Amino acid sequence: YKNRGIDILNSSSLGGFDTITIPVIASAGCDQMSIFAEQSFGDYICVAKALLAGKAKEKIVSIRAIGSSMDEAGVQDGDYVLVEVTENIRDNDLVVAIIDNFAVIKKIEYANNAVILRPVSSDPSYKPIIMRRDFKLFGKVIDIIRTPQKGELEVVPIYEEPEIR
Repeated sequence: YKNRGIDILNSSSLGGFDTITIPVIASAGCDQMSIFAEQSFGDYICVAKALLAGKAKEKIVSIRAIGSSMDEAGVQDGDYVLVEVTENIRDNDLVVAIIDNFAVIKKIEYANNAVILRPVSSDPSYKPIIMRRDFKLFGKVIDIIRTPQKGELEVVPIYEEPEIR
């Protein structure tokens, strides 16, 4: 007969389960360039420390995805995308790029003299964006957090983890 049946637990009783609050700093278009890259720190999401995989908290931000050109890569309209602000980007990584004050989420491919920001969608109306090789990026997508209609968050893995044998 406890009042509401709620007990406050300390983190040690949860087996070391720690969470971190990450600011949602902006929105980025997953379609053609239509979302201005404007920072707004009005929103925060709370994630488990384990999602950061040892990365520095100061280098992690969240961006709200708008549009559907990355749906085949697991990024859907309204998803929160965890981004590591880094220059350590490899071929085929999902990235957030700022192009003429517009923010986009795309898959990056490096060519001899160009950088290709490619949509990952079955819709052929989405076209790649070709940039010069000296182009600068905002960061690398490390995770996608989906908010289903029920309001529960779901983590969508973007990189397959190797099997342990």
